[in-house]
Amino acid sequence: MVYKLHPHPIFVTKYQKKVMTDRVADELRSAFEEVCGPHDVTLDAFETNHDHAHLLVSYPPKVALSTPAMTLKAASSIRVLARHPPEVRNALCGDHFWSPSYCVLSCGGAPQARPKSKA
Repeated sequence: MVYKLHPHPIFVTKYQKKVMTDRVADELRSAFEEVCGPHDVTLDAFETNHDHAHLLVSYPPKVALSTPAMTLKAASSIRVLARHPPEVRNALCGDHFWSPSYCVLSCGGAPQARPKSKA
């Protein structure tokens, strides 16, 4: 079987609070990398921007995209909240780091036109 699935999930912090410091981003990256392996997902790229995280992942078609997305959000939230960095503790209240929703965009794909054969 040949496949190339590269979704681009975007996770937004609860209430779009701007808590993405370098320390929080490092915690998130570490949590994402730990979760990906056991779930047959590869973290290809990761970036943050104040109130959201961009990921680029690859995974096999036997895995439903919602499973790694929710697992990534849950594990990273637990990890960041357990460490209680001051920037998170002061900005968020309660037990939620991420907004309940997320966005996933598809990346790349097969060309639409058939390649012309060389004669």
